[in-house]
Amino acid sequence: HRVIRSYGGAFEQLSAQADSMLAMAWLQPVYEECKNRGMNEDAERVLVASAEKGKTVANELRQIRVPVELTEAELDEFIKPLIEGPPRDALLRITASLMPRAGKVKDLLEELKTKAPLMACIGVTQIIGDHFAAQAGSIEDDPEGRLIMQLAQHIDFYNFALNRSLDQLWAKNGLDADTIMAVLDESPVFTPERRPLLDEGVKAYVAGDYTKAIHVIIPQIEQALRQLLVLSGVPTLEAARGGMFHLKNLNDILRESTVTKTLGDDTRLYLQTLLADERGQNIRNNVCHGFATPAQFGRRMADQVLHALLTVSLVRQKAREPDASA
Repeated sequence: HRVIRSYGGAFEQLSAQADSMLAMAWLQPVYEECKNRGMNEDAERVLVASAEKGKTVANELRQIRVPVELTEAELDEFIKPLIEGPPRDALLRITASLMPRAGKVKDLLEELKTKAPLMACIGVTQIIGDHFAAQAGSIEDDPEGRLIMQLAQHIDFYNFALNRSLDQLWAKNGLDADTIMAVLDESPVFTPERRPLLDEGVKAYVAGDYTKAIHVIIPQIEQALRQLLVLSGVPTLEAARGGMFHLKNLNDILRESTVTKTLGDDTRLYLQTLLADERGQNIRNNVCHGFATPAQFGRRMADQVLHALLTVSLVRQKAREPDASA
């Protein structure tokens, strides 16, 4: 402990004079070493020092912007076929079309290894607020982590088209809560007893009460996926401490093989990235644990949450094959 305190103290002194990013990078291994050795008071002191440095890290980071030019005509040409036909068909088409495809993102990462090998070899760290929130290694060493981070960027890009598509569908057909609910009613993962809550969330979205819509809809997405386990004959409970059981949470549900088989890898990874992975948007955890800021509860997040809800509604009851002996 004496040696570790000497080593840690040296970095604490250096960090006090260093810029925020460097200080946080130096203090992170010191914190982990103290924590692993049971030196809790030292670990807490280092964590407080790191968080204090983290308050100014955003001001010190250098921003690099890469503009993507998309004309109004090009955007309208992309959206026009999505909103054709009855509102119900258009909603389903928008839902299916504006979900990032994992295969294309994997191809992009493979291309990056050739065109930008140095960037492909460097790990990525996400900073949220005053702390390191997520980390992924190189594309070669941590393909899943980099895939999730790249998918998160694609979701942000698609969000712009999603917002415009819903606006144009609204202007064309006067999209209302009943139309959205009718689409949800087609899926067996939304049970009748949950319908009042879904109806409340959808009506809040249509009325522009995005804070309410987000808070109501997100738990219903999780429950719908839990219902998918029920329909698949998979237990929804798992062992907890003290010999008890508790319901599987969203992270556990999305790891079930039957969910991947039913939803497909694209849909599962999309939901994982958007809702439950710290390397992605992680909306479910940020909202339900109170991490999301008031500014985040706007149209942009509400559109994406509604899209996730509609994505889950694409699960349909398989028609029974006729009995050959009949």
